[in-house]
Amino acid sequence: MKGLILFLRPLLVLAFLSASLAQAKLRSFDHSLSESIPSSRWIYTDASKPPGKGVINKLYLVKKAQAEGKWSRCYKQGEAAQSLAPGLRAWIRKVQLECLNEWGRVARQARKELQKLLLAIEKSGALDQDPSRKVLLKTYFKSQFLLLGKEVDSGSRASAWKRIEKIQVWESYLAREELGDLYFRAGELAFVEQKLMGAYNFFSRSQNHRKRPEIEDKLSIIQKAMPQLKVDTETLKPKDSATTNVSLKYSEEENKLVERMQRSLDAKDLVSAVEDGVRIIHKFPGSENAEWAEDQILSVYLGLVGQSDHRFELFRQKILRFMKEADPKRLKHWAVNAWARGAFEDAILISEMALNKLSPHPDERKLLILAANSAVSAGKYSMAEEYYKRLVHGHGGSSQAQEALFRLGLLFFRKQNYSQSAFYMEKLLATEEDSDFHSKAMYWRWRAYQKLNHKEVSEAAELLIRRYPLTYYGLRAWAEINGGQLNWKRDNENSKGSVEKAEFFLASTKLRASLTFTQFENQAWERFRLLLRAGWLEEAQEELQNLPEPVSPEQKIIYAKWNGRAMNHYSSIKILNEVWNENPSLRTVETVRLAFPFEFEDKIQKQAQRYNLSPHLVRGLILQESSFRPRAVSPSNAYGLMQIVPMTAQDIARFLKWKKPLRLPEDMFNVDQNIRFGSSYLSRMVNAFDGHVPLALAAYNAGIGRMRRWLQQRPDLGVDEKKLDSSPESEIWIDELPWKETRHYVKAVVRNYLIYQMISEGNITLKNPVWKVLSAPEK
Repeated sequence: MKGLILFLRPLLVLAFLSASLAQAKLRSFDHSLSESIPSSRWIYTDASKPPGKGVINKLYLVKKAQAEGKWSRCYKQGEAAQSLAPGLRAWIRKVQLECLNEWGRVARQARKELQKLLLAIEKSGALDQDPSRKVLLKTYFKSQFLLLGKEVDSGSRASAWKRIEKIQVWESYLAREELGDLYFRAGELAFVEQKLMGAYNFFSRSQNHRKRPEIEDKLSIIQKAMPQLKVDTETLKPKDSATTNVSLKYSEEENKLVERMQRSLDAKDLVSAVEDGVRIIHKFPGSENAEWAEDQILSVYLGLVGQSDHRFELFRQKILRFMKEADPKRLKHWAVNAWARGAFEDAILISEMALNKLSPHPDERKLLILAANSAVSAGKYSMAEEYYKRLVHGHGGSSQAQEALFRLGLLFFRKQNYSQSAFYMEKLLATEEDSDFHSKAMYWRWRAYQKLNHKEVSEAAELLIRRYPLTYYGLRAWAEINGGQLNWKRDNENSKGSVEKAEFFLASTKLRASLTFTQFENQAWERFRLLLRAGWLEEAQEELQNLPEPVSPEQKIIYAKWNGRAMNHYSSIKILNEVWNENPSLRTVETVRLAFPFEFEDKIQKQAQRYNLSPHLVRGLILQESSFRPRAVSPSNAYGLMQIVPMTAQDIARFLKWKKPLRLPEDMFNVDQNIRFGSSYLSRMVNAFDGHVPLALAAYNAGIGRMRRWLQQRPDLGVDEKKLDSSPESEIWIDELPWKETRHYVKAVVRNYLIYQMISEGNITLKNPVWKVLSAPEK
């Protein structure tokens, strides 16, 4: 009897929900932060026991079949789940479509089932109303395009035209790429049927939405068959910077210069090529050829950067003399690229060329900060100081001037001129609130005050903790004035200075929020809870989008909790940061734990132990890299939890003597494999720098080659990777790194490491270095 009740409970909930909402349009209720919201992670664990019974079990079977690539079973299990979970029919249909799409690529039977399912969805009216339309439409289009492609390829033209007309009804919902594909297929059909004018029109419309090289060939054929058509195939060709742009569109003189430059490039006569390239830029500045020449000159120049042979240095000097004749805009472009390549002295030189060409230069502030930061990276401190002061005096109030103030303060700290360091940090803090450099300026001002025995040293530390308690620098200050202890509750006996005022820091509080949902929103809330219990996490995340926007800080925290339960920690952390900025007193033990989740624990522990790393470090890196999103993809095509780019993945596979061929990006979306690969690589970085964790993290983020080159260029840094030291003097280099992302990344991961320690252990004692972790080569 008990089993029957458990089986029927979800159905009874849905039935009760439908009945109650028929009588009342609104539902108001309170939700506590401590209230349990069951959420299954079965899809990421090795447990064989399914979550729950009844409808939860049926949903589990559908998703399990999909995860295992058993497409036929997935579809059939979905049919069985329909009657038990009518409120989730749209989600079940979506998963069925996804499974049939995969199956239908190779099996005719699957395509027949797909046809039937699409008709059933259309007849049900699911596409006529939200939220089911929102859930189904994208997958519905994908299914229609799959069938359309098969019909065109098999010559079923009548069926294909009908399908095109059906898809066109939803034209306003299609993405540009989808419209391009639709009209390309229509063009193919018309072309086969020898309806050349129609084919021309369809191909042209397709090209407007999505460029495809095949279209150029088709239009050329049509043009030959119908000479009356004026098809400008030149505009359809993709631009290739490696080839010349000789054309009737350009003058004879321009064409000759371009041809001569190309011949010089082919003959490796680089100096002549650059000389002609500058002539093209001078004489034809608005031409496409000027852009082509600019790119070629940059490629030639960058190819010489870093070459140690004396002959290459002579080439470089000659090329730089010709480059000097270019216009200021192109010089700025070259300076930026030289800096990005690590050619800091050349970046200074080219920046000066641009500044001397045009005064005042429209990009003067950007060129000055580029030259100044390049001078620091080249170890030319006096030159950097001059550039920074030009910014402060001539461009006050600009973001570049604010950065210059911070950089001057840092520069003087390195020179051990602590009074000047404090002066510039104070000036920045007095003129700019919450800039990118605000928290760092507060930290280095405090450190300068310490060196000067300043009377306000304790107040400077307190202010840093109050404003930025969860930053790396805030935690350092917190521990230092708390007797080396990092914990959730301050111990007044160990405190130093006037610190009782900060007693609210990380105080615990019981939090509740009042919520009011409409009938539509309440149904979404119930679907969200049911999907969570079944482990349909991505679908649960989507249902949260149907809930009303949270208004109060308390409501936002509850929403952050719900996002976290659905494994959308990225949104959860974003919401919590917003709340803490609005109301710092809500920065509690409970809310901090929401922002520092524990996911994939067994897998992290296993790989951390295998590579002799602290699991807190692995966990902290994953949080920073992907916010625990297994399928995260960065703009640079880094994949998965630990954000591994394809080249690094191949390198790791060779190092591990991986027997299976890599399938990218799919293998890096696999949680086990990603954590294994990422932990192995992190361990290699730590070992490469003799246990110096910040250097290892910088190498993990920026690349070990770039880090090694930068360190070789900066012997003045005083960074000794064999000396594990986290004193301020030994960590100033982190804020001097030339890569903004890496500067933030190193401190953020170490911060995460420390907070995960606090969460796990409650109270930790920081010793020098604060980031020391176990590390040894793989056995």
